[in-house]
Amino acid sequence: MKKTGFCITLFLSVVFLFSATLEVYADTKMLKPMRIKPTYRTAPASVRKVFTIKGGDVYNFAKTQGFGFNARKNDATSHCSMRASDAIVLVAGSSVLGSKCDFTLFSGKQINPEWKFVSYSADASDSCFPPGGAYTINERPKAGGRIMRFRIHIWTEALNGLGCGYAIRTIRLEGPANGQWQDAFR
Repeated sequence: MKKTGFCITLFLSVVFLFSATLEVYADTKMLKPMRIKPTYRTAPASVRKVFTIKGGDVYNFAKTQGFGFNARKNDATSHCSMRASDAIVLVAGSSVLGSKCDFTLFSGKQINPEWKFVSYSADASDSCFPPGGAYTINERPKAGGRIMRFRIHIWTEALNGLGCGYAIRTIRLEGPANGQWQDAFR
């Protein structure tokens, strides 16, 4: 009796195991093997962390890792500059004919696959609004993406004594909780 009970238990466990790996065609009553779906390799939220980094720190480190930064004049009289302090500061300076500048930040590379862009905070100087000047963000990183590229156009009107400044204060990245934010750019 014990042997029969063991055989029935073994038979049922094999049947249930086999049936768990097969799927029935609804219209033909035939069995087909199920495909195992691949798993996503990003760590669960419990082992991830959002890092808030000063714009200037990100700029200085990313430059050393091969990310591109460029301030381009649109005419010979424009005064365009990019610098890092606590923030990444982009300036279209004052000139007799005004300034027109295109800035590209974080070009040429993506952050590492374990990392995602979350958001950024920025502001513009008071002189950066019409009629003295203005700015247009032509491209910005997408939340959840790996491309960090910004393309920003800044211009000032003639004889605007203050110029126009735009500052990226902080950048937020999500990555492994036990990592350092610099790992995103290595």
